[in-house]
Amino acid sequence: MTKDDINAIGLAALKDFEKDRNAKAYMIRQTSGTTLGKPLLICRARGVDKKDLDGRTYKEIKAPALFFGSFNARLSHLSNFFTHNADPAGRALVLSPQDINADLGRILSEFQPDAFLGFPSVMVRALVAVDQKNADALTGVHSVHFIGEALTGIHRDVLRHKIPDAQIYGHYATAETGFLSAFPCAYTDANQYHPHRKARFRLVSADQDGIGEIAVSSPLSRTVSLTDYLVGDVGRMIPGPCRCGNETTFELMGRKNFDFIKLSGIVLRQELFERAVASFDGLIADYRGEAREVWQDNKIYGALTLNVLLNPDSHAKIDADGGAAAYIAREFPKRLYLTQTATFDSLIQRGIFLPFAVAVVKEFPYQHKSVKIRKIET
Repeated sequence: MTKDDINAIGLAALKDFEKDRNAKAYMIRQTSGTTLGKPLLICRARGVDKKDLDGRTYKEIKAPALFFGSFNARLSHLSNFFTHNADPAGRALVLSPQDINADLGRILSEFQPDAFLGFPSVMVRALVAVDQKNADALTGVHSVHFIGEALTGIHRDVLRHKIPDAQIYGHYATAETGFLSAFPCAYTDANQYHPHRKARFRLVSADQDGIGEIAVSSPLSRTVSLTDYLVGDVGRMIPGPCRCGNETTFELMGRKNFDFIKLSGIVLRQELFERAVASFDGLIADYRGEAREVWQDNKIYGALTLNVLLNPDSHAKIDADGGAAAYIAREFPKRLYLTQTATFDSLIQRGIFLPFAVAVVKEFPYQHKSVKIRKIET
């Protein structure tokens, strides 16, 4: 099954809701639309119950701070918290990337969260925004639950530096299906998961390294199920049983085809790079981009290096002042539009990204898969 199939059956579970008439047991979710190019509307059972995250996570959390990029995700997890948390005094602070500013430390200090839940890239940006005078804002945080993105090395470094005593848990889920991983065990590494008891995983078109596209079978409701649904992620199966006794462990490697990268809270999409390259009128024959996160001066920056192969016929058109690399480094950020109005250059000016770096190469090594932009883990 693909996302087009999901589009066709997205609201089919409403018939079960009509029979059950239990609003707390169901939710309607809208996907981001990043993979398919348009959002999908899904009705499904909530997917959190007392045998899973309710018993192990929500009952231990009284005052979470939620860090998610989309309004839909923030609303969904806020709803999960208040539906399944048994403490009548439970409270939550819901934050978006736009809320990460000079006032965040004071706000967190007043709220006194006991847990962080959300996208790791958003959480760590929030953490580095908390200065020393508001360090008490983090003293009560006993757990961090990341979801929606893979945890990188830089994420772990910031978490260990800012909240060294907090336990870090990873959860694998999609908007379409809800949680697909069981509660994390003590023996899996970051980005490794055991399947949720309701879900089955298999890999499609695995390569010689055992990395393939993740296909999931999971129910949406009592009578509606997904079978071999291609979620758009790639991963690999870890051979042998886990020390906890679970027979199945899978590792999330990233998105299929590396078609978009989340970096410092910003989505870099390959098609936007293609448009910027095309604006140079044939000067750039080919390119490879390397994106990474850099932690320096107690702040996380995005960094992007573009390796370019020049078209010999167009190279002579460039003014000799500074050469081709300097010309592209100066112009490319201005032509790389991440939204209709925001350029990459504007993110550099705002201090989200470091200055653009360009290197001219004579050739690229052979790749068995076409990967134009890649996130480098540090």
